[in-house]
Amino acid sequence: MRLATLVPALSLFVLAIVSPIVALPSSVPELAARDAVPLEARAPSPSLAARAPGPSARSVAKRALRQKPLSPEETLSRHLCPSPMRACPIDAQSAPTTLLEWIKEGFECVEPQEDLTSCGGCGIVDVRYDCTAIKGAEAVSCIAGGCRVGSCAQGYTPSLDATTCIRTR
Repeated sequence: MRLATLVPALSLFVLAIVSPIVALPSSVPELAARDAVPLEARAPSPSLAARAPGPSARSVAKRALRQKPLSPEETLSRHLCPSPMRACPIDAQSAPTTLLEWIKEGFECVEPQEDLTSCGGCGIVDVRYDCTAIKGAEAVSCIAGGCRVGSCAQGYTPSLDATTCIRTR
């Protein structure tokens, strides 16, 4: 195909793609009556009528039921750590209560949904949140903020809920 023939054909193709689609008057009598009414005079469809943006009453009510009030520690964590992480003190003896105390005494940001030593809370503050401290456990994991025992040392067996190891002898 020659270039002289290709350029006009290509320009028509591009024009057809980028040009707006225009409705032509219909030659079918049933549809011709529709064409007689100008677009501006037609009533808008109720499903296409403009609505004010915003959440529905149902979604607002659901969100209110899901949200619980934040503890002071959770409120401070939002200022100290990126979401969804949580601030935990570095020293078990300190219990900072203000933002300045947290910064002065030191903290670490942990992911309580998957951190082995701070699973569901701060392991330095309460040993029940430290999955590695489960007596008799060999393999542990933190799943959705809860410790899970994969295997236990010899002489122990995993509990039915896989949260502890039970001594068998």
